[in-house]
Amino acid sequence: MADRRPPQVRSALAGMAWPGLPARHATYSLALLYQLEHSQWLPAEDILSLQFRQINLILRHAFETVPYYRAQRDEWGIDLDHAITPEEYCQQVPILTRAEVQQLGDDLLSTDIPQSHGKSGSVFTSGSTGMPIKVIKTELTETFWNAFTVRDHLWHRDPNLKLASIRPLPDNEAVYPEGKSFENWGGMAGLAFANGPSTLLNIGTRIQDQVKWLQRIDPDYLLTYPGNIQAIAIHCERNKIRFSRLKQVHTISDLLRPEVRKICREVLDVPVVDVYSGAEVGYIALQYPESENLHIQSESVFVEVLDENGNVCRPGEVGEVVITPLHNLVMPLLRY
Repeated sequence: MADRRPPQVRSALAGMAWPGLPARHATYSLALLYQLEHSQWLPAEDILSLQFRQINLILRHAFETVPYYRAQRDEWGIDLDHAITPEEYCQQVPILTRAEVQQLGDDLLSTDIPQSHGKSGSVFTSGSTGMPIKVIKTELTETFWNAFTVRDHLWHRDPNLKLASIRPLPDNEAVYPEGKSFENWGGMAGLAFANGPSTLLNIGTRIQDQVKWLQRIDPDYLLTYPGNIQAIAIHCERNKIRFSRLKQVHTISDLLRPEVRKICREVLDVPVVDVYSGAEVGYIALQYPESENLHIQSESVFVEVLDENGNVCRPGEVGEVVITPLHNLVMPLLRY
């Protein structure tokens, strides 16, 4: 976390300003954030042990309540009478592909969702691979999403300052020239923390108009897609435009290439902070506060990076990312 005053908890109780007492869902997020602050320093072997305490719970739930997994249990040779080890899990549970998720449909849904996990709802992947899929998630998974969003903010930003977002929206929403303004950032752990104003603009806006909008609202932080900020920076370079207060660009969704970081440093004089996430699995990795490396969010996902033969990649090797989300019991995705 940067050297600044700690975020102030927003109180949901009348007559309470400090210390703040947040609403129920915000309290869940704060409980997670407290644990995340400690778990990020744990040794790798301790994290793996805790991950597999959770994976064993998911496995038992999946084999007992999810039609697809129940039908596969004997074939895979899974013995629920003892805790599965990481080695057994990676050897006995096959990889679940996007095509299989599409084909299996409701056979991947649990018939007995814990009521305490809240209501269920659908999310759709962007289809950047040409194969969009629908995934069912619970309110609990949204709570985890909020907590990791706040972890990212606290690692990299002062939430009391002004945030601007330029991202895809319906054609008639947050359109130029005004965009849309808010009193806060919206996702700060269910508004558990007091935070500054934010503004939103449709990414379908012409680049020159995006730049005019940014000059007018003068934000401290900008959240957008890598390709979009690259186009903004090229326009600014050609027209010798600078943003007076901009401190950082926060990129999401698309692949962040080195040339985008380079042009933001050279033209806009700001760093880029990236995240790696997926609609179906949540946050996968956040950029580390002290470098441009990505830090896997091991409290939320178990990540494998495998070569073309299915073996774990060594440091420096390129492979396929295989993910097990740790908390979605309505639609478990084992080794997805």
